[in-house]
Amino acid sequence: MVTSRPEGKIPIPGFEEALIGDLEPEAIRWFLEKLAKQLYATDETRERLFREELEAAVNGRREIRKMTRNPVMLTALAVLQHNNVKLPEKRVDLYGSILEWLAKQRAKPGRMSAVDCLLRLRELALEMQNHEEGRQKQVTLAWAGEKLAARFANREAAERFLRAEQADSGIVVSRGREIAYWHLTFQEYLAALEIAGWEDADQYKLLLGGEPKIYRPEWRETVLLYGGLLHIMGPRKVDALLRKVLDKMGKQPSLADRAKCVGLIGALLPDLVGYTVADERYAESLRLVMDIFDAEKSKSVPFPDRLAAAEALGQAGDPRLGKHAWVSIPSAKDYWIGAQGRDPMGRNYDREADRGETPRRVDLAPFRIGKYPVTVADYLTFVEEGTAPDREPKNWDEQQEHPNWPVVNVTWHQATAYCEWAGGRLPTEEEWERAARGPNGTKYPWGNGGINPSRANYDEGGIGHPTPVGLYPSGASVEGACDLVGNVFEWTSSRWFVGSGTYVWRGGCFIYSRRDARSSFRPHSRPAGQFPYLGFRLAGGIT
Repeated sequence: MVTSRPEGKIPIPGFEEALIGDLEPEAIRWFLEKLAKQLYATDETRERLFREELEAAVNGRREIRKMTRNPVMLTALAVLQHNNVKLPEKRVDLYGSILEWLAKQRAKPGRMSAVDCLLRLRELALEMQNHEEGRQKQVTLAWAGEKLAARFANREAAERFLRAEQADSGIVVSRGREIAYWHLTFQEYLAALEIAGWEDADQYKLLLGGEPKIYRPEWRETVLLYGGLLHIMGPRKVDALLRKVLDKMGKQPSLADRAKCVGLIGALLPDLVGYTVADERYAESLRLVMDIFDAEKSKSVPFPDRLAAAEALGQAGDPRLGKHAWVSIPSAKDYWIGAQGRDPMGRNYDREADRGETPRRVDLAPFRIGKYPVTVADYLTFVEEGTAPDREPKNWDEQQEHPNWPVVNVTWHQATAYCEWAGGRLPTEEEWERAARGPNGTKYPWGNGGINPSRANYDEGGIGHPTPVGLYPSGASVEGACDLVGNVFEWTSSRWFVGSGTYVWRGGCFIYSRRDARSSFRPHSRPAGQFPYLGFRLAGGIT
């Protein structure tokens, strides 16, 4: 087994790729329970108190709750709690607290102070981040000693310091003949801390000069932590950085430049709690960057930049949200749905068809269907204003961090209740398939041309999570409905067969294969099923 961050992955022949998600609440509770038993195996009272206090701290503040989804952050929080350190509100403070605590554990007579230790490790972290061959996650001891030699009597003294750190604080660890930071985020945080300590002009030169490092994927986490550190110093520091970022777009920025800039600022904002962007150019760019949802105009923008810009729009207030956009579908007589893979000359032939997709003829009255799946922002209004019991889906707090993603983890009953509240209903599977196949009965919403990651969010794209609705405009149906295949599956009102206890889903999703991202694919489950890749969309009659 080989592990890597998503942006650093390299395909290895013969290996299966699996994307590892964040820790779910149940896994977090299990972790805390096991940890408490390990720490206080002989004292049930202390074990219970530690677990209850840590759970209360984790669940009491949203920012802390977000941190706990990462195993390293959860471990760090537990370590601080165990050592009676007040849990911080922000993740930059968390990293500062845990690294300070680790550095203090190394204190011995005649040894460097914890403060000076972290100063040296900051310098090394930035050297590794800014390596001439690109960010390095581990380096030889000799290279590291050479970079720190000026801070010691010579290179050998620097190497002795680094060897001692491996045994004492554990902030750096041995990797065979090389060394690395215990966790990559420690390296990224310390590099960010080092940059934040430079003169402003030097900071901007490093991050925004030449080919800006501030936009490179391997610099993203360092940049986000750097923004959080500037926020601690005061809003003027953040204002100055964002002004420089917006200046970098130029006076007449292209859509690609705007998307890149908006995506970066939007990614920074979650770590800048309480901060509002003062520069009016950001609001203007948010308005103009809506062209990323246009099939033609979006072609000039690399997908990662479109995704980041769409996420920023979700945080700032995506203007598409708050009202249901509809697509009208005319009546259809003698319309064939389903597919078969036996007879290439037969009706609705598709060599990828399942047995459950047997073609059949239907007559459909005119109807309308949602242009997009129901979003988190849409569903939030239902949670706050609706009257149906048990409206909140699983993982609801986490879902609200992405307002323009499709809502997921909803049961069939919750989806049905939402539709009734919104003045609509779930589509039948026949209606759904007609909307996806279009008037000519094609395999995909856009036609019979093959699927690829530019048209839909399925496993080959490597995204690994839902994306903001409408982000694949070239995959829209001929009548304008978006995300009908890929992104998330969608409930329908139709039973799998008459008398069955299950309901049909349609559409494929971000972790399923291209074979499942077809208009005729029809899995199913019981109505109580909740899945992180299953949502729904509205349907209704023509008014």
